Amino acid sequence: ELAKLKKPTVKNPQLVEALAELKEHSTQGAVKNLMEALKGAQLIAPVIIDNMPEDLDLSDGKQFQTNAKFTMLQQKDGSRYFPAFTDWLEVLKWRNDPEINTVVMTVEQYANLMQRSGEASGIVINPSEQGYLIDRPHLAQLTGLTLPPAASEYRNEPLPEPTLNPKVAFADASTLSNPQLVGAIAAFRKKSTQETELPMIDALFRSQVIAPVQLINAEQDLNMEDGEKHQTQIKFVMVQNNDKKFFPAFTDMEELNRWQNPPEYRTMIIPFLQYAAMFQQNGDAEGIVVNPFREGESVAMPKANVIDLAKRFVHYQRQQQQNRVQLFDLKDKPIDLMKELSAHFEEVPEVHAAYMTGMRVGNKESVMLVLDCDQVEDTKSLFQPAAQIVNRHTNGNPPGIITTQHDMSKSILERTTPFYQE
Repeated sequence: ELAKLKKPTVKNPQLVEALAELKEHSTQGAVKNLMEALKGAQLIAPVIIDNMPEDLDLSDGKQFQTNAKFTMLQQKDGSRYFPAFTDWLEVLKWRNDPEINTVVMTVEQYANLMQRSGEASGIVINPSEQGYLIDRPHLAQLTGLTLPPAASEYRNEPLPEPTLNPKVAFADASTLSNPQLVGAIAAFRKKSTQETELPMIDALFRSQVIAPVQLINAEQDLNMEDGEKHQTQIKFVMVQNNDKKFFPAFTDMEELNRWQNPPEYRTMIIPFLQYAAMFQQNGDAEGIVVNPFREGESVAMPKANVIDLAKRFVHYQRQQQQNRVQLFDLKDKPIDLMKELSAHFEEVPEVHAAYMTGMRVGNKESVMLVLDCDQVEDTKSLFQPAAQIVNRHTNGNPPGIITTQHDMSKSILERTTPFYQE
């Protein structure tokens, strides 16, 4: 919903003050003040509107529907950001055009925009000045929304090569069901919004589906025992709509059995992600259609969209793997670190005991601390000094710090003894 297409009169004194403070003193406190100011800010976004009438009147609650294209600015590294201005004067500093079209948006609305599009890497506030960049991870943290990675992060990544395990692929398809995917599709078809689309896409790429295939030069009884090899060619059957061909993907045999007068086929169970990767090898299909014979509830996705979403999903999986926390026992105890932390905790009455184990995130190693401590309102003030001590001993690799109330602490407490106890 667009607001205030004419010259906006918004002011953001708290945000302007926070930006000035950060420019003068780049401290953690200044960043925190800026983030707080952003939560309540009304920001000006320039837009391109093709069909807006000259005499548009939005007074008295009137509305005007149009397709607005949001302007993006490209950085030297190729990443693109939505410009966001604190007031009208900043807009004119950037582009001296009093007739420029603008809308007023909150940070959450920018984040909502980025949930639907992967083009922007974030927002840049007042780009006519030095400009302050806020990337997707910080916007997600600020708004509490889950934001997919920007397209610049994953577009050049190849999809995994399709691989086939015949024993799994040609298992009894009647045992396959996808209740989560079926439910997500039904919710999306009932109300097509981003709140229903994102869970459906996630469920799709995590699912296995049934594909109808034809086997060329195959033995009549294709019995895939361990160690046996069969030379055959697999041809994926496609469905046609208005002279366009699509790969069909069925959530279960009930959906496949809706197909009237199908060609001769065998069923194959295939991960949807692998189905999507086949587009890199087959140029004939226009896209994928899920449950094509369920009237009013099928979902068709064009090839370009499937490939883009598949790459985004693979990138997200890799990021999750890289960010996965692995705990391990420390063979060589970091005595100096333990001594320095113990001396620090002696001055912190809230901490009664502290435990330590090794922690690996991706290829970086640090330690995980578990604190037996009183409940405090601000855990950051309790954790941050200890983290700064650890950083000096781990080449800046940040530690993990949790309390004994955290679920992860149980396994650590079972196999370690406290290095500090009051």
